[in-house]
Amino acid sequence: SYPNADAAREALRRREVDLLFGDGIGLAFWLNGTDSANCCKFVGGPFTESRYFGDGIGIAVKRGNDTMRLALNWALFRLWEQGRFTDLWLRYFPISPF
Repeated sequence: SYPNADAAREALRRREVDLLFGDGIGLAFWLNGTDSANCCKFVGGPFTESRYFGDGIGIAVKRGNDTMRLALNWALFRLWEQGRFTDLWLRYFPISPF
């Protein structure tokens, strides 16, 4: 057991542990960044059981800011509809957490 995600990732990088079960988005950023020193890669499939992990990725918006929430929902819908969502996703998340 490690006190936080950073300590667990560092243990993986140092090969003190063989595997790390963690947040896919956070691990994707770490694996693609310099802190991982190219030590590791994703193995196996994603764990996406909604009973444990929810229904997907979310964007936090201040409570009551319906204008922002609706604007974000519309923008994401349009990106998906135009076939641009995947291109943008892969540009900013080049190592897929899924």
